[in-house]
Amino acid sequence: MHRRAIVGLLFAVLLLSAGCAELGEIAENQAGFDPGAEGIEGADHEVTIVGVIDGDTVEIQYANGTVETARLIGVDTPETHVPVDPPEFGVANTTAGRECLRAAGHDATRFSSQRLLGEHVGVSFDPNLDRRGYYGRLLVYVVTQNGTHNYDLIAEGHARVYESDFSNRERYDGAAEQARAAGIGVWRCSTDGDIPTPTPGEPVADGGSVVDGPIQVVDVTADPDGPDGEVLNDETVTFENAGNESVSLDGWTITDEANHAYTFEALTLEPGDRVTIHTGSGTDTERDRYWGERAPIWNNDGDTVFVRRADGTLVIEYPY
Repeated sequence: MHRRAIVGLLFAVLLLSAGCAELGEIAENQAGFDPGAEGIEGADHEVTIVGVIDGDTVEIQYANGTVETARLIGVDTPETHVPVDPPEFGVANTTAGRECLRAAGHDATRFSSQRLLGEHVGVSFDPNLDRRGYYGRLLVYVVTQNGTHNYDLIAEGHARVYESDFSNRERYDGAAEQARAAGIGVWRCSTDGDIPTPTPGEPVADGGSVVDGPIQVVDVTADPDGPDGEVLNDETVTFENAGNESVSLDGWTITDEANHAYTFEALTLEPGDRVTIHTGSGTDTERDRYWGERAPIWNNDGDTVFVRRADGTLVIEYPY
């Protein structure tokens, strides 16, 4: 064989090997996950979600240790790391509209974190799309034992349908219309940029401070040092009884702007006593209580602490 032919053959083998290597990484540990209602054709793989960048972007890890950034097919949640674009969601570009969408974006991130972070899941590709997007990220459906997370984001109102030719577009459009009609998630941000008036018992999103009684917020640590998902017990809210009489907090609730709720049990604060609520998990004491969440609650760039008595009366509204 001539030298030129040999060189050409070797070059072709190298290209084929490189391509197979990349496909091998993508196909590592085929899981046999059933994509369920999505009916996605092609390879399904088992991976671990090792990071949640935002509501629609995650980091997946194969058994061989390879980590890839994956963009969820068909969904678009409001931005949390760059300025939001209200018109994309049919919201006027006003301060109220931007703040509402920003809060919805953080809520979507928490939703994905709570459902996926640290979990073993399936990933599936769409036959109508390339396997990688513009930025080299994998384009995937994330499949759990409860269904497809992409679809859940739409159905729960955490995302709009992303403009592309993915094969499940019609089904996702239908779910988005239902979520919009219900006014949940991102769709609570009305088309004029205002935040709808909440129903009784629901927190308002942009009111002034309210303090009705001796219980006061004395500290909020929303952005402790370290990766958000790894320092949950350092994300805290501390309350103090600033009055002259003991106060039972049994049945009182704490909520944020996204309406995540914590309920006090068997706790009485004497005058001058303090209690700190940690977002993560631990053993409750008289001075430290644990929410038991697997993802951050309090937005780093601003949120509101709402406290209600057991009968639903709002006693604290503390924006930060």
